[in-house]
Amino acid sequence: MEDPTVPQPKPISKAKVTFSRLKRRILKHTWAVRAGILGLIFVSIYLIFTLIGFILGHTPLGNFVKLSGDFLFTPEGKIEILDGRTNILILGKALSGGVYPVSAVLANDEIMNVIQPGQHGSTFGGNPIAAAVAIAALEVIKEEKLSENAERLGIILRKGLNEIAQRNSLITLVRGKGLLNAIVIDCDEESDLAWNICMKFSENGLLAKPTHGNKIRLAPPLVITESQIQECLAIIEKSLNDFK
Repeated sequence: MEDPTVPQPKPISKAKVTFSRLKRRILKHTWAVRAGILGLIFVSIYLIFTLIGFILGHTPLGNFVKLSGDFLFTPEGKIEILDGRTNILILGKALSGGVYPVSAVLANDEIMNVIQPGQHGSTFGGNPIAAAVAIAALEVIKEEKLSENAERLGIILRKGLNEIAQRNSLITLVRGKGLLNAIVIDCDEESDLAWNICMKFSENGLLAKPTHGNKIRLAPPLVITESQIQECLAIIEKSLNDFK
C-alpha cells in the first residue's frame, strides 16, 4: 500500500506525453522544418504574383478576368474603387477567427471553370480541420451580422477621424472601407513621425501601426462596439494633440 504521508507524483496525461515526444522529434529535424517553412513562403509569393498576373492580363487566364468589383489594381499601380462585384476575391487571416491558418480564393463559374481537373493542386487544400474552423467562423460572421457591423461602425469611425482632421492638421487624409481604414500624416515617408504617433497611441491604450512611412492603419476587430470606437477616437485625438 502507498504511504499516505509520502507525497505522490502527479499523474501525467497521455496527451502530454505524446505531445512531448512529438516536440522532441520535431526539434531533431529543425532543418527540415525551416526548409519546409521557407518553401511555403516561396510558393505563397509565387501564387500571389501569378494571381496578379492573371488579373492584369499578363497570363492566359487574365484574358478571362473582367474585374468589376470594389478594388482594381491598374498597370500603373494605382487602386480604383469601383461599384459592383469582383470576379476573384482573396480571403485570409481573419477567415478562421484567429484559430487556425486558413485562406481561400472565391471566384465565379466563368473563372473557376477555366481550371480543369488535374490542372491545379494544393498541398494543404481541403484540410478538414481548417475547413471546419472556417465554416464555424463564417457562421459567426453571418449570425452576428459582423459585416453589417463593420459597414456601420466604419462610417462612424471615418466621420470621427475627419472631424479630428478638421481640428488637427497632422491628418491630411482619411480613407478606408468598412473597418479597414487609415489616416495619412503630414510628413514624408522617411519620417518617423507616424511611428512616434503610434507609440503615443500605445501609451494611451490603443494599438496601431504605420505603413509606408506616413500612413497609420486602423483595423479594429469586427466585434468592436460603437462605444469602443468612440473611445478609440478620443485616444487618437488626445495623442495627436501631443504633437502639435
